[in-house]
Amino acid sequence: MFNRLAIAAILACTFITACKKSDKDGTDVTFLNNVNQNVTLDIYPSIEDYTGNSNVFLRKVLQPGEKAILPGNTFKSGQTYYMDWYTDDYYYSNWFNDDYSVGNTKVGIKPVANNNTYYCNPEFQGANRTTFLKKNASLTEWKAVGAYAESSAGYVPHWNDLDANGQYRVVTVNKNFTAQYKYKDASGSVVTDELVFMVHNSKDAYIEFMGSGNTSKGSMVGGRLPTSTKPNYASSAADSIMAYLPNSDYYFLMVRQ
Repeated sequence: MFNRLAIAAILACTFITACKKSDKDGTDVTFLNNVNQNVTLDIYPSIEDYTGNSNVFLRKVLQPGEKAILPGNTFKSGQTYYMDWYTDDYYYSNWFNDDYSVGNTKVGIKPVANNNTYYCNPEFQGANRTTFLKKNASLTEWKAVGAYAESSAGYVPHWNDLDANGQYRVVTVNKNFTAQYKYKDASGSVVTDELVFMVHNSKDAYIEFMGSGNTSKGSMVGGRLPTSTKPNYASSAADSIMAYLPNSDYYFLMVRQ
């Protein structure tokens, strides 16, 4: 009987929430859910696995206020892991590029002694995940269906001013904070630009393409569409956005494929 009880206790402490051993070397890893909803925590062993939503190394559902503690030897020393946490509706998540930090949140983590606490905080919220990743997808593709200039009177349509080459605009947004922007040159050949983007911490969907020196090269923004009502054009659509793309003077209305 004693042996069975001892084994049960050991298994219960694998993900340490109520049973805590002494962390003498400071390597235990703590995850704290400060969101008032359940949070799913996925940890991936590589950026490729994170990008493709494959080979989850560890998955845990954290209840509101729950603190989960993992022994330090769960992780390989010196290896970078990739953390993906989100609520059931994906409104709260940590889908923010580490290279353009918006606060105390991380995707890439490398547990080191005495610096191993990671937070699921409610300030990291908005429509980015539901729009650009369609909740749990690894990518989305967007196609231009309209072109506009913005004036004090609102959006002015210019789609019919463009030929077929000028109308061709396709953007693929990837989970790993990269995008492929395809357009046609004057001869009709498809050109592909590789872009990186910053995910803004905003209520509406908003990513910004970044160049050298943290310069802006354009953006894709939801919440304000020419198909909505003047003068504010407020929209909650998750399948259409306005894109200001590199090498263009127009805002393109784009729809998710």
